[in-house]
Amino acid sequence: MPLPYSKDLRKRVIDAVEAGDSIKKVVLTFKVGKSAIYDWIKEYKESGRYEAKPQNAGRKSDVTNE
Repeated sequence: MPLPYSKDLRKRVIDAVEAGDSIKKVVLTFKVGKSAIYDWIKEYKESGRYEAKPQNAGRKSDVTNE
């Protein structure tokens, strides 16, 4: 699984969109997909956080300890 984008990049992307830059311009400037930008903005508006959600949060491992 790839690593999440940095908090710094997420903040710069969200700040650019909130400053009035178009999604297209932000995609080209930061080389980030549109769906990621929309997800980050949604998460930021809901929680006020720039950080990525923890990976595998609440999931049980497929490996069993015997």
